[in-house]
Amino acid sequence: GNIIQVIIIQPIFIILLNTLKHKEKSLLKKIASVVTTPLIIMPIIGILLNYLQVTLPTPIVDAISQIGSGASGLALFAFGLTLGATKITAQCLKFDLLSVVLIKSLVHPLVAIFIAYLMKLESYWFNSLVIAASAPTAFVVYLISKQFSTEEELVKKVVALSSVVATVS
Repeated sequence: GNIIQVIIIQPIFIILLNTLKHKEKSLLKKIASVVTTPLIIMPIIGILLNYLQVTLPTPIVDAISQIGSGASGLALFAFGLTLGATKITAQCLKFDLLSVVLIKSLVHPLVAIFIAYLMKLESYWFNSLVIAASAPTAFVVYLISKQFSTEEELVKKVVALSSVVATVS
């Protein structure tokens, strides 16, 4: 699922965002910007090296491991600082925000339950699917919206609100 997400879904999504944001750019430039986006290229390089069974030198692996172990925590910390300034008031609880959070927090888990039931998944896989579908909107969505200057405030509020609602769903 993650490989499909990284290699197919995210690039298509970023090409669509590029198309909407930079209508004047040629298709070739839009595709080139996808390839140069770290969120896309780094996982693809990792998958490719793994597939080709390329063994990196130990110092490089150690450096990547050290950076990797701190990077997600640092990214979450930085996002927390950004999120801390987000105020969700009654005035901002509009249809677009509430509908996205409702779909993510309630419809996704219900669809997951339905699919898991149809597929007659074992209890471990059933629960894993439902828990994954119930997770809040990932902060990477905010990073992408910020990179493309697209609905940054709405996405920030969706992530914040879905994080609160996900504890219940």
